[in-house]
Amino acid sequence: MVELKGYKICNQYFEDPVDLGGIRLVQAGRYYCSPGTIVTDHFHDEYYELTVVNGGSATVFTNDKYIQVKKNDIFVSFPNDTHGIVASVEDPIQYDHLAFIINKKELSEPMRKISVEHADPESRIIYDRRIHSLLVDIIGELANRQAYYKESLLYTICNIIICVIRKFREKSLESFSENASENERFCNRIMNYVDANIYDLENLNNLTQITNYNYNYLSSMFKKTTGSTLRDYFLNRKLETADVLVKEGKLKIYEVAEKLHYSSADAFTKAYKKKFGVSPKSNKN
Repeated sequence: MVELKGYKICNQYFEDPVDLGGIRLVQAGRYYCSPGTIVTDHFHDEYYELTVVNGGSATVFTNDKYIQVKKNDIFVSFPNDTHGIVASVEDPIQYDHLAFIINKKELSEPMRKISVEHADPESRIIYDRRIHSLLVDIIGELANRQAYYKESLLYTICNIIICVIRKFREKSLESFSENASENERFCNRIMNYVDANIYDLENLNNLTQITNYNYNYLSSMFKKTTGSTLRDYFLNRKLETADVLVKEGKLKIYEVAEKLHYSSADAFTKAYKKKFGVSPKSNKN
């Protein structure tokens, strides 16, 4: 493919991404394309990229699919994608772009899940005017490089990632709500509550106060609706959360056990090894 020229502001660090402390910046910039501009196909190794459309339109090529994008669309590309852009001839695209590698576990894990759930490129478009504004701030910081600009970049990119996570969760909930039964929506609310309060829930009896249903009814309805027991869901979420804490390496094993209300470090270690096949100590960074 031939890449035609347009007006471009681009800060590229593909060979040596800028380490901001938990986030590595790969590139950020702005592109006003000429009619028919072709941004040649490129492989996204381990980085995410946002194409934030400020005006015009284009066809985005991702993993053998062609997606139309227009003003206010934000197209999200994932690691291991093949990605390219063909600008419209009649109304060429104007867009900002941001590419980054996530090392923060608390952000990398939900983004990894999003990349699995939304592997189909046709589900990659989100809308959030705040992301447009935040990316303008990043381009400005890179242009001026005033004192503490790296700290500002880290803060702003983390805010963008949080916005992306929230928007994809909204998409998932909207899609779920359209087709879900009343019991499915109820179970989804229970799961969301467990996820949001995983550090506070000592046992599932707390749910009876929240839902006004007794535990036997909740457990039976959850099993019939989801095919999994409520207890299994709760224990799996505890261990998945524990696994993130263990690999993060900031807490001792007994502190992880206490944080997630295990009766002892030994009980936690036994449960962890049963699920993951290794002891938490061997997974600790």
